[in-house]
Amino acid sequence: MNRFLLFCAALVLPAAAWGQSDLPTVTVRAASEVAPELQVYQRVVQDAMQVVLDRDGFQVVADESAELVYSHRLVGFLPRLHVAVSVHDSQAGVHVAAVTVAARANVTLYSAVDDLLSDLNRDVQRYLLVRHDPEGRPDPVAMAGPVRLPGGDLQFRDRFSGQRWEDGLVVAEGAVVPVSVSSPGYYPQGVLLEITGPAPEVPDVSLRRRSRFALQGHYGYPRLLGAGVGGRYYPVADVAHLALELGLSLSGFFGATPSQVIHLDTRVLAGFAPAGRLGWLVQPVFSTGPGLAASFVTYGELPVPPYVDLYWNVLNAGVEVGRGALRVFARLGFSYFFSGDRSLMDEGVSERFAPEALSGVMWRW
Repeated sequence: MNRFLLFCAALVLPAAAWGQSDLPTVTVRAASEVAPELQVYQRVVQDAMQVVLDRDGFQVVADESAELVYSHRLVGFLPRLHVAVSVHDSQAGVHVAAVTVAARANVTLYSAVDDLLSDLNRDVQRYLLVRHDPEGRPDPVAMAGPVRLPGGDLQFRDRFSGQRWEDGLVVAEGAVVPVSVSSPGYYPQGVLLEITGPAPEVPDVSLRRRSRFALQGHYGYPRLLGAGVGGRYYPVADVAHLALELGLSLSGFFGATPSQVIHLDTRVLAGFAPAGRLGWLVQPVFSTGPGLAASFVTYGELPVPPYVDLYWNVLNAGVEVGRGALRVFARLGFSYFFSGDRSLMDEGVSERFAPEALSGVMWRW
């Protein structure tokens, strides 16, 4: 199979491109970070990289003695791929260059890798000329470092190699470095940093917090004369939650009817937001769970025991709007009531109480 792939590469790559570089030979370790669904294409990219690197005068090795590390990553949705390659000088601790190209998942993938590495290797060669002959400097490439990082709990890692950045890291000036920024309690964020100036300072990055708790206030239909409160706990941050909701409402208006009915509604819900980690402005949310409604009738001085209705809130479908701590939400749903000795509702789904509508605000942290 490898011979066939290399044969295909020989057909696709330009014949004139197989000449050797006049640069000193360096060792290269081709590392990889590949999504599981794209594993089948890893070998294709690996072989193509080795062909081009051999052609340009580099010696590819598979151990930690490599002087330069070529790290590649595949992302995308088939049949479209995005191939990203980053170069890091493991001895000097210098990020040299990075580049990305779009490709299709077929034999033209070799051509795409060839174009990508041809552009990348020109930057690498200029870097090597400076490093091996610092006095001559045939091309104005210089070291920009030391890099200064913002304080706090932010952590910076190279997205390709996973190597953690520290204050004082030396980087080639003009390099565009893919970095993953993380902090405890927040979602990591990928950024591209362009290194400029003699002592570049990495800007502070605003990260999105992971939510574990929430408080809410709400108002619902058909319980128009009343309101409710609730609390949520997210065992899976921003995705799955357990909620306790309490509602207090009134049937009958004072002075208009001989009696009023006070309803105390309690329900426990399990909720799921399928895109909760993506940070969408509008998030779909689904929930279900049991509830208990106690109804207290006011007949003057006559003692009347409360009525109790046990029900299952079968399905709620709604949205949450917002990205910060303060958000608004709305949902529609219906409940199935169970019969009992002192229940007010008939068994089944009540036509008067379906659909149920709820809207409100919440504070998440």
